[in-house]
Amino acid sequence: MNSGIIEIGSDFANKIGFTKDLFDGYLWRLDNNTIVISLIHSLKPQQGNVSRFIDHLLESGFTVEVPSPFPGMQSILERKGFIKETRKDPQLLQIGEFVIWRKSNKGHEADVGAAADCKPV
Repeated sequence: MNSGIIEIGSDFANKIGFTKDLFDGYLWRLDNNTIVISLIHSLKPQQGNVSRFIDHLLESGFTVEVPSPFPGMQSILERKGFIKETRKDPQLLQIGEFVIWRKSNKGHEADVGAAADCKPV
């Protein structure tokens, strides 16, 4: 898969553990190594599924970015050592600057095959 939306239930989504039984929402893949969590909702709240999913993405070698997270998500990202950045996007002139939380697994190439072996519970 190249860049684009990652729809729940797609082959790639299932390989990385973004499955219909655990989540609702959508993700984006910017390149081979970056996953953007635009919207994620656990269908089984307070069981650690979102936290384990983020850990799994990082362990699989992906850089994970979360734009403008809600407070609950921000708390998870802070505990995991994500860095808050302010960005400007020329395509989003009406918005101006926006906040994104980011953590990379530098030096590791994303391993989609490994992603299939470790799904959140």
